[in-house]
Amino acid sequence: GVIGGSPGKANDTAAGALPVVINEGLLTGNSGERWVELYNAGGADVDISGFHLTTDRANLTKATLPPATAIPAHRWLVLTEAATGLDFAPEDDGKTFIALVNAAGDRVIDARIFEPRPTHLGESEARIPDGGALFQGAADPTPGAANKVTVNQDVVLSEIMYHPIDDDSRGEYLELY
Repeated sequence: GVIGGSPGKANDTAAGALPVVINEGLLTGNSGERWVELYNAGGADVDISGFHLTTDRANLTKATLPPATAIPAHRWLVLTEAATGLDFAPEDDGKTFIALVNAAGDRVIDARIFEPRPTHLGESEARIPDGGALFQGAADPTPGAANKVTVNQDVVLSEIMYHPIDDDSRGEYLELY
């Protein structure tokens, strides 16, 4: 089959451009089930009934999405291991490959190699903003909702000494409060 795709951008399929991307995933450190989230960045509902989700580059049709699987415009669809029958656990290399594939099973719509870090248990990997091109760690996973970055407001930068009067760089400092 033809493998292709443009992460964060609409991809051409036999039916035209499809604005659905893999948007977020929580694959380690979760007390519940591991999941991935799809996002419809387009202005119209998208029916992905019969499309496939896979964790195996050699088998693009590993799991088939059921009938009546649609994602409303600018909304999310969360897919769990139980719902798909897939295992989202990281491989021996610590990574998990996940791809959304068209119904014919011959075209990758979007794919992501998740690289969850054991030091960030419970943190998802998410496109911020939703549907954006880049992924980053998200301390607050948001399955089925807008991705966000949480800012710690309990610690502030309160003072900077960047040019001591005696020109001795050992006197430079940052003060956190």
